[in-house]
Amino acid sequence: MTNKQEKMICNTFGISRLKPFQKKVITDLSDGRDVLGLARTSEGKSICFLSMITLHPNGLLIGILPTVALMRDLVQRCEDSKIRAGCLYSGNRENTTVIERLTHRKLQALFVAPERLSDPRLWKAIQNNSVHTVVVAAFSATVMPDDISYIVKSLHMKNPVIHIGKLKRSNLSLKKSFVKNDAARYAKVRKAIQKYDSKGKIVIYCTRVCDVEDMRDFLIGDCDISASEIALCHSRLSDRAEQEARFRSGEAHIMIATSAFGMGVNISDIRLIIVSQLPFSVASFYQMAGRAGRDGKRAKALLLWNDADFQMNLDIISDTDDRAAEAVNELYAICESADDLHDAVIGCFAKGGV
Repeated sequence: MTNKQEKMICNTFGISRLKPFQKKVITDLSDGRDVLGLARTSEGKSICFLSMITLHPNGLLIGILPTVALMRDLVQRCEDSKIRAGCLYSGNRENTTVIERLTHRKLQALFVAPERLSDPRLWKAIQNNSVHTVVVAAFSATVMPDDISYIVKSLHMKNPVIHIGKLKRSNLSLKKSFVKNDAARYAKVRKAIQKYDSKGKIVIYCTRVCDVEDMRDFLIGDCDISASEIALCHSRLSDRAEQEARFRSGEAHIMIATSAFGMGVNISDIRLIIVSQLPFSVASFYQMAGRAGRDGKRAKALLLWNDADFQMNLDIISDTDDRAAEAVNELYAICESADDLHDAVIGCFAKGGV
């Protein structure tokens, strides 16, 4: 990558310079290499592949992405940078319009959910374009070392280059707290909310939909928080997009959610994450925690846990493979230990030289 190309990319995305991690990834992508990038939230992973649009302004970048939230966020980022972009996913009212724009070569970036790839209209429209890059989301902040070979195989990557950026975020404080019962859990939640209520947005993660609803009732009934200040996110909601929009705009400053609220969520002013029950893995916890402090300012993630959470998770995954049980046990062991939570979590990602 030349200095001129780097300057073009920086001008497009409104940044002063590229980070070393980004330079290495962009160079390999430009050379046509398959790349897997692992770096902390806010390290600029998206710019690595979006930069291909700057380098090939008259062609089309196709991104195959796993979540609607991530696609919508990338479209917004592109539009903010004057890049013509659209996304296709089941239930999107704009699918027909996006196909039409694609047919007439009016898109520079197209983000597609995997299930849409079987649509013959899509392939017919793509043929009218000059495709320069195809991205299958191989960028993450939370890939465990043992999963790298699985990802490479699943995505049929050929001799991929694996780039590891910085993993620990100095602005993010990770803390854990044992709660002997639900009364103690709710007391911790109340105390944390009272401390951070005036500092910015708050996300409370729960394991199940029923837990989300119970938490909402607790905040309204016992913490004197208005229902209008609370947004919800879980897989059964019919108005999930509207709920996320209320939280993003600040109309609601507390989000109560299952893990459905996560990947692709780029809201800069989340100051507190409360993971109110033990997640299913270290990676899952760090994904949740990573929603906080994306603006670089101080933020906190608090993990509440007890033995009942651990047993519930084992019961839920009882019919899955041994790796799921190992992941649950790994996070439980970290919670039981006296080790610093942030160091222990990063240590899991660093195993095997990562």
